[in-house]
Amino acid sequence: MLNDAASKRNLPVTVTGIGSLMNIHFARPPIATPTDLAKASTALKSLLHLDFLLKGIYIARREFIALSLPIGMNDLAYAVSTFAAFLDR
Repeated sequence: MLNDAASKRNLPVTVTGIGSLMNIHFARPPIATPTDLAKASTALKSLLHLDFLLKGIYIARREFIALSLPIGMNDLAYAVSTFAAFLDR
């Protein structure tokens, strides 16, 4: 869902991960090695982290996200819409 939000806006944002663990990168895919992230924006990571905190969503400062069992569909929809709004700004 997060990759779809970035793709619809044609922005250099890629979410990687497996299962309930993911990381947001401000870089275009494919991301296979650390070298692929050399040009990624660290300023945007800081802005996204702060924006999510202001909206009541905690993600690690390095944009690492770990979903937990109590997260429901409404919570996920809120996180995706918050992410989409950030990308629009």
